[in-house]
Amino acid sequence: MTEPQEMTDPIARAALESVRAFNAAIDRLGLPAVTPACELTQLDRLVRKYPEAARKSLQLYDQKNRPQPGNRPF
Repeated sequence: MTEPQEMTDPIARAALESVRAFNAAIDRLGLPAVTPACELTQLDRLVRKYPEAARKSLQLYDQKNRPQPGNRPF
């Protein structure tokens, strides 16, 4: 994600600063404070930051978990 240009809207600027503060707090808390919500937030941040890597990971996951034609139990 690229940094936005100069924002003139004070509400947008405050919201962006809140998001940055929230992300910094998550980073400071580290692993001992990890909850499912925190993990999802961190995952969301990574997917937004590295969309191509996330897409490739999902493709590899799908290929790995797709049943093979010769491996059916019946």
